[in-house]
Order: sequence, then structure tokens, then C-alpha cells
Amino acid sequence: MIKEIEQMEMPDWLKNNDFNFDVYKVLKDSLYYPCSHFDGKPVKYFMGNVFSFVYVDYGVTKEKLWQALKQRGFKGYHIIHQQKITEKELIPNGWCVRILPDDNEKEIFDIMRDMFKINMEKAFCEWIIFERDSDKDDSYNPSKFSLLYLYADGVAAYQALYLSNKIAPKMIAIIQPGYGFGGNYTDFRDRKKIFAKSIFYGTNLLPKYIINGSWHRLEPKDRKPFWKEYNKLLWEMSQKDRNLTLWGRNV
Repeated sequence: MIKEIEQMEMPDWLKNNDFNFDVYKVLKDSLYYPCSHFDGKPVKYFMGNVFSFVYVDYGVTKEKLWQALKQRGFKGYHIIHQQKITEKELIPNGWCVRILPDDNEKEIFDIMRDMFKINMEKAFCEWIIFERDSDKDDSYNPSKFSLLYLYADGVAAYQALYLSNKIAPKMIAIIQPGYGFGGNYTDFRDRKKIFAKSIFYGTNLLPKYIINGSWHRLEPKDRKPFWKEYNKLLWEMSQKDRNLTLWGRNV
């Protein structure tokens, strides 16, 4: 948890081990991370500011996900609940908000699909609850968190989960999203492209914060906002091979 923004109380459903999946509870005040792979940094730094993390990546099969959780997992935490989630549970009223890619994005997606063997028939969603190990205390990090992991396109998943369910995430993480040879068909940071169009689709559904990040030490360009609507630099982290910045919205 970082001190520069508000701390959250753990939601009652998580505190009380109420593991009856309710998409509205799980998405409320969540952190959405498309092109996430197995990156644990948002959990490490923002748990306590949020308790529900939504990771999306069409480069991660179910087998790869469970292999990573078994081998690495989240340091200091173990799984206490795991559940397969259906499309109906994710979008009870259907995917009713669709913003389509432009022709160039469609063309690049077709290339990426063949190059990276993207197969949406392998789509899955796993809901996993983690609990802190008994040898750790509150000085380490909060006692529990929720992870919703989807094999899906990050743009389509955002439209289906948040726009169609009329819920705004608290945070969106855009961390080295891999445009081009990284496997992404669109530039998430480009205000004119489909991801930004989806985020700004409804002004009442905007996230409160944007996390920006790259796989290199923090540089001057990383301290510049890429969306004018989010230009308040609230926090930054820099390591030899990693940086994160947190941006607040203009009000």
C-alpha cells in the first residue's frame, strides 16, 4: 500500500470469506491490468489501496497461469479459494457496450493472432482468493486479496466487464503493454485508439487513477502524462529494470 492516496477498508465479502461470486462486488474499487502476464508489482504496491485485482492477458493459457502460481505465486500469500467463472457470471446482462477497432487495428490483430497463436476458444476466467501466510503480519501487507484472471483481449474485457456492468475501476494499470512485437494490436496509451476510447466512453465510469509503467529505470519522459485528463503525478517508483508512476485525474 502506498501512503500518497487513500487506504481502503477490506470489503465485507472478502473479510468474511463470502466466496459467492458477485461480479459487482468484485469489480467495485478494483485495479484493472490488461496485458498483465504474471506481474505481481501492482499487488505488492497497491494492496490496501485496493483489494480486488483484475488481470487480463491473451498470452497466458490456464496451464501457464497455474504453473506460474505454483512456482512463484505471490510472495507471502497462499490460495484459500479458487473458482471457475462463467461468461454469464461476468456479464449477467450481456456484453452491451461494444466499441470496434479501426481497420488498422483489425489488420494488426489478425497478424498478431497468427504470430502469437492467440486462440479465443481457450478463453477462461479464474477467481482466486489469497490469504497472507501465518508468519507474516499487517506490517507486511493486508491479510487477503482477490484476483480475477481472464484469458481475453484487454480492450474487449474492459468493455464487457466495466462498461456493460456500469462499474468504474478505481485504477487502470498500463505497464509495457507490448504494442507490435510484444503481441498487442493497439497502443493502449494512444488517446485516439480503441482502449482510450473505451475508457473515456462514459465520463461517469472513469477510473480515479492511472498507473503507468515500463521495464526500465525511471526517465524524465516517464514523468510526463500521456493523457491530459490524468496529469497529477502522485507517486513514483524506480528500480534498475522497472518503473511505475501513479496519475490522478483532473476534476
